[in-house]
Amino acid sequence: MLLAAVYLVSGMLGKASSFMGGEVALVWPPAGIALAAVLIFGYRIWWGVLVGAWVFTFMRGSPFGFFTVATAIGNTVGALVCAYLLERFVAFENSMERVKHAAGFILFACVLGTTVNALFNVLGLCYSGKLPWEDLFANVIIWWVPNAMGVLVVTPIILAWFCPGSLRVNPKTAVEAVCCAIGLVVGTDLSFNTWFVNSVGSYPMAYLPYPFLVWAALRFGQRGATTGTFVVAGWSIYELLRGRGPFWSGKDETSLMLIGCYIGVVAVGNLLLAATAMEREIAVRDTRESERRYRGVVEDQTDLVCRFRPDGKLLFVNQAYCRFHGKSREQLIGTSFFPTLSEQDREIPMQQFCSLTAAEPIQAYDSKILLGNGRLVWQQCTVRALFDDAGKITEFQGVIQDITRRKESEEALRLGEERFRAILHSVVDGVIVLDSSGSVTLFNPAAERVFGRLAGQVLGRQFRELLASDDWQKYEGYLPHVGENAPKVIEVGALHSNGGTVPIDLAVSEVVRGGVQMRIVIVRDISERKQLEDQYRQAQKMEAVGRLAGGIAHDFNNLMQAIMGYINLLDRRLAPGDPNHETVGHIQKSLAHASSLTGQLLAFSRKQVLKPKVVALNKIVGGMNHLLERLLGETLHLEVDLAQPVPWIRADPGQIEQMILNLAINARDAMALGGTLGIKTANVTLAAPKAFSSGHLPPGDYALLNVSDTGCGMSAEVKAHLFEPFFTTKETGKGTGLGLSNVYGIVKQTGGDIAVTSSVGNGTTFHIYLPRFEARPEEEESSQVAPATDGGSETVLLVEDEELVRMMLVEVLKAAGYSVLDARHGEDALALAEKFHEPIDLLVTDMTMPGFSGSELARRLGEKRPEMRVLFISGYTDQETAQWGKLNQPVHYLQKPFHPDAFLTRARQILDRARK
Repeated sequence: MLLAAVYLVSGMLGKASSFMGGEVALVWPPAGIALAAVLIFGYRIWWGVLVGAWVFTFMRGSPFGFFTVATAIGNTVGALVCAYLLERFVAFENSMERVKHAAGFILFACVLGTTVNALFNVLGLCYSGKLPWEDLFANVIIWWVPNAMGVLVVTPIILAWFCPGSLRVNPKTAVEAVCCAIGLVVGTDLSFNTWFVNSVGSYPMAYLPYPFLVWAALRFGQRGATTGTFVVAGWSIYELLRGRGPFWSGKDETSLMLIGCYIGVVAVGNLLLAATAMEREIAVRDTRESERRYRGVVEDQTDLVCRFRPDGKLLFVNQAYCRFHGKSREQLIGTSFFPTLSEQDREIPMQQFCSLTAAEPIQAYDSKILLGNGRLVWQQCTVRALFDDAGKITEFQGVIQDITRRKESEEALRLGEERFRAILHSVVDGVIVLDSSGSVTLFNPAAERVFGRLAGQVLGRQFRELLASDDWQKYEGYLPHVGENAPKVIEVGALHSNGGTVPIDLAVSEVVRGGVQMRIVIVRDISERKQLEDQYRQAQKMEAVGRLAGGIAHDFNNLMQAIMGYINLLDRRLAPGDPNHETVGHIQKSLAHASSLTGQLLAFSRKQVLKPKVVALNKIVGGMNHLLERLLGETLHLEVDLAQPVPWIRADPGQIEQMILNLAINARDAMALGGTLGIKTANVTLAAPKAFSSGHLPPGDYALLNVSDTGCGMSAEVKAHLFEPFFTTKETGKGTGLGLSNVYGIVKQTGGDIAVTSSVGNGTTFHIYLPRFEARPEEEESSQVAPATDGGSETVLLVEDEELVRMMLVEVLKAAGYSVLDARHGEDALALAEKFHEPIDLLVTDMTMPGFSGSELARRLGEKRPEMRVLFISGYTDQETAQWGKLNQPVHYLQKPFHPDAFLTRARQILDRARK
């Protein structure tokens, strides 16, 4: 309601100052007051404007007519439109301390916004019949002028004094304001109220107040400018209404035009001039404040800040720069920006600085400075070129930071990264780093070798894709339990780039760094370990089979020994010409064949008795040519390639021949349609241990024997069981399955090893490695012995745990005339010998017995009876005969089964040699 009252009062004042019989007002104050109210209090004040406008129109005698409504609405809408245009297009501020705000106010409020007000008023008059429609445009102009003048004169002074200004008042400015006001009043009075100002011819006198208006605008901002404008405008209108002043022409229309132009020029000029002055004042003040803050910031900086000319001479340095160089600002100004460089060396960086452009005005570089105390300091210098309006470099600004610690940290980080990279490159295990989504972010060289892929090919890929699909579920099930009670390592298959699968051990650990979770995956290629495990299992299986074969052969030899002995005794008791002699002969032949089979079993178990000597491998192979050619027949071809120099080995020649013969027979059977059997010798040196299915051969010199054929070859399943006893791929009745097991036993007992390469349809090659010796052939033992008699009278101690064998040998010895003491095992033999006080000429003992072995019995008896001779008998032998030899006693051995005559002959030979 207060606004409505003010509007009403101002309207009455405006009406009182109207020209042309009270019909036209030069300045309509309600329009300015309404706009000021909306700008200050917001759009919500519109109803005060509406009420005030309606009341004023009502008081003029048109309470309910269309003109009254149109006028009330026009004044309200005009104020709202003016406020909206200012806010929308210039982001208007009521202080009008910016030129754009003052110019926007003049354009949108005084020119455009007030047009709405005038249009509503004139439309109301036309609709009410008070004005003809053909005079619409002319009357819009007449009504627009007072509204525009009201907004231009009244609104700014209200806004200026209502809003807090940026002008700072002090006693000095107060005195200046009083002086300016006095000058303005005097000048205005001289312009409009003196005896010589009485016609339009004196209009130049109207500008006497103008210097004081400019003074007010420049020095006191919008308050001074708007107040001066209001004073001059009010004074001039007042004098014009009295028919005085330089703008009175005797005609109302001409006087209104002259004084309207005058007030408009004064008001617009003062608004713009004050805005310009205030904007400049604010800019100067901001500049000073900015410079003050800049200086504060620069001086408080720990960084070294300076400015220097294009010739390198310093113009400004901050306190940090002074402290760093230990000099005052006065001592540094005028010196060189490059304190550690010579005149010649300064030219290079200065040329680079001078090549900077406005598009790229900054250059940064690192430098080392040696201080006076010998300390080396790293600095980072950032130089910015400063340009004038013509684009020419005027000076440079430099900011220098001490980056010694950063450089040291970078160097430590670099060394750490190098060490880390060296570790990653040197570890034999693959190291893979995954992000939280499971994508690969690091892939070391060992991982590249495991997967057969370069790091660039897998970075960013899901790690799961590098595993065999069958193991995805295993891997995914393992991840949630990482760090808990999950197994530390799982075995999965890695997809190799060649399409194969590589068995790997995989371990995952989770690490959180800087809030980011990552997984570290360690992978290890276990192909060799798996191969070694297979080899170990194969070796264990072969060892177990060998023990079984040796045990069977031992027990079988004992049985055959008893059978052979009793058959021989039976044969002796038959009368000459008895037809049973032929039957006995057949039995003896069968026993000989069975003995051959057990011999092959012993060869596989490496427990047969060998007679090794150093012999040329080429001689053994060459000596078998004729035999092998007859064995192969006409459809097969023999190729022999003998190495030079000749490789020498230490072996039993007969066993080597048997080995070659067994391999040749197998090759012949594999080449039913013809082919070539190749035998090749070579000298090889192993620089590192060589792996075989049954173990490793140590480094050293070896003779290599290759036996190959071009036959049907073997499958992997057949190769896995190749050397097992009784395993054969031949038809029933065409093979015993002991040929290759015999070869295996001979090779292993000779100290070598054997490998096989074969595939179905591509033939087979056996690679036999035997230890190589120097060419020192040993002399063969003479096989000639002294003729033995059929028997003797000496005393023989017979120790045998097999009852049948012992009874048979006792009968054989007694039949030959010997005195026999027999015992079941070692304990019985020791007790029997303790009671027998006569000499014991010969001890015949089994090697393997309950209690302790035959060699241990021989050692104990030999300590008390050094003259006693020993004959060992056994179903197989072991290292105990060698241990017996350490007692410097001759070692005599007879392997079961043996013929009773051979037993008697050997016993006789031993006893006869003892007498010499």
